[in-house]
Amino acid sequence: NLNQMLLQGQLDVASAVPPADPRGLVHAPFPPTQAVCVMPLGHRLERKRSVAVGDLHDEDFIALGSNSMQRMQINAAMLKAGVRPNIRLETVHSSSVVSYVSQGVGVAVIDPIAVMGPGAEQVSIRPFSPKISMPFAAVYRDMPAPSRFAAAFTDILRAVVAEELHVIDTLIRPKR
Repeated sequence: NLNQMLLQGQLDVASAVPPADPRGLVHAPFPPTQAVCVMPLGHRLERKRSVAVGDLHDEDFIALGSNSMQRMQINAAMLKAGVRPNIRLETVHSSSVVSYVSQGVGVAVIDPIAVMGPGAEQVSIRPFSPKISMPFAAVYRDMPAPSRFAAAFTDILRAVVAEELHVIDTLIRPKR
């Protein structure tokens, strides 16, 4: 658990969802992002400008771990819409989702930051509705204050994330 590692001094900074229990931790939020639907190239949903939760009914689906805040938000939207996807795989690492999608395992709804790694060009990305906010932050121990290196790393990460989100925004648009 990243929060425990921070509290025990094993990490100086973690990039993560802001902690539910912030005791002993502080966080510097990044701009909020909205969930996106990621699908294999050539998938039938690729023709849509955006993917609605109802489009996922009976779809082969890659789910995040059951304790993930993102998974809980996605499940709530599906439950409200009466949608039941065919969960083919569950992973606790959102960063691995793009690889599974590119291999044709299924579609997924994830935060766009998880799409930033290798393989983004091997999948199609569409906006997802309903809008699901995906918070992301640099998390530190509250004492001692973050080191200069941790603060500099966060500044660099913030700049890279902003640049990559712009790139992903261009990938989200359907090709014509």
